[in-house]
Amino acid sequence: MMNENYLKSELYSSIKNDEQIFDFIQDNCLDGLWYWDLEKPENEWMNPRFWQILGYNPNDMPHSPSAWQHIINKNDLEVAIDNFQKHLADENHPYDQIVRYRHKEGYTIWIRCKGKAMRDQKGKPVRMLGVHNDITDFKNKEIRYKSLIESTNVGTWEWNVQSGQIVFNERWANIVGYTLAELEPISIETWKKLAYPDDLEESRRRLKECFEKKTDYYDFETRMRHKDGQWIWVSERGKILEWTEDSKPLMMYGTHQDINERRKKEEELIISEEAFRGNFENAAIGMALLNPNGKWLKINKKLSDIIGYSEEELLNLTFQDITYHEDLDKDLSLLQELVQDKRSHYQLEKRYYHKLVHIIHILLAVSMVKNKDGNVLYFISQIIDISTLKKIENEIKSLLTITNEQNERLRNFAHIVSHNLRSHSGGISGILELLKVKYPDIANNEMVLLATKGATNLLQTVNDLTEVVQVNLNEAKVFSINLSDVIQKNIESLNMEIKL
Repeated sequence: MMNENYLKSELYSSIKNDEQIFDFIQDNCLDGLWYWDLEKPENEWMNPRFWQILGYNPNDMPHSPSAWQHIINKNDLEVAIDNFQKHLADENHPYDQIVRYRHKEGYTIWIRCKGKAMRDQKGKPVRMLGVHNDITDFKNKEIRYKSLIESTNVGTWEWNVQSGQIVFNERWANIVGYTLAELEPISIETWKKLAYPDDLEESRRRLKECFEKKTDYYDFETRMRHKDGQWIWVSERGKILEWTEDSKPLMMYGTHQDINERRKKEEELIISEEAFRGNFENAAIGMALLNPNGKWLKINKKLSDIIGYSEEELLNLTFQDITYHEDLDKDLSLLQELVQDKRSHYQLEKRYYHKLVHIIHILLAVSMVKNKDGNVLYFISQIIDISTLKKIENEIKSLLTITNEQNERLRNFAHIVSHNLRSHSGGISGILELLKVKYPDIANNEMVLLATKGATNLLQTVNDLTEVVQVNLNEAKVFSINLSDVIQKNIESLNMEIKL
């Protein structure tokens, strides 16, 4: 404290005795300094910096309030005059406001104007000392920031952390189903009453972290009660733009955005992903995700069992590495058609090399997932091991080959038997005819008639047997029997035995 008092006293003394020190302070710490004679209000001194900020030559400007009153915003002037009157009446009322001046070139200069009345022994204000700080850059950024926010149709809020005063825009209220008028009077309690109770503590924790670590940014997704009684999700983001002299947060500005639909979709996506993950991991068939280059991204246990590789081993390979070389071109061709949207999926039988080198047969089905730009994110493969079915199929083919060979031999046998029996039947019939010619008297002989009939029946039997063979070999579509003829032939064949 001794050093502070010593240095302070020394500085005050130096200012009194050396005008250069005062000039240095006003030129480097302030953007304007003014001193007003309240007893002669037409006299007001403005330092050169004040006019330079506004684009004027200080040497051309008179030291009078009339020199600047026509370039100050009229509404701001009314506020300044009101604060001035209140400050003169009560020295505890601060003369502190932000006003707009019109620069000589026509654009706006934002000035923070602060002042203090100097009073005589009776407390009567006799002079007014004031300072200006150019905050144009800050205000322009603030205006751009607010314009940008308004164009995005999000709610905005401004919060004086020290006083608790808070300001919402109309959109902020609309997001939770209200008009701003319905929420008045507006205070920090307005937000607390609408906030989801379980989220309040987390919000306080994040704000505290923001204040203590001076990270400036606050970002939190919370639930708020809509006017219709439903809880909706909103995103709250804020930034501390002003700090107090003792490094405490002063002014905080932020946004309030409706993210309820997004959160619903995220929750639905999580449920969908969990369902897919469960189906993927527990599927009875092999399943895999592959990147656009054919590299394995993820496989389930069933696929690992089919091809013999662990997931870690397979992630270092591509599907091309384990595909049987003769099947690769067909697979790649179909995959290219899939990428080009010529088909939505494809299916084919192909062969893989098992980790133990032997070949396995699989049935492969492939589809794909693209992003919003139409680029392939990954392929989804479903793989069924059909090696056993292929083995059975080959065995059936082998049996069919043997059966066809046997049928061919049977057909040949039938032809031989048919040919031989036809020859014998024809020979018997020929001999009988010769006997009839040489011995006409025996033509009606009962034994000759029976022999002739027997030869004819033998020929018919050969024809019938040939038809039976053809049916068995699928060479005849229709096979009919005249039962009456069959019975009659059998009677005739047995006629001699019957007579005996």
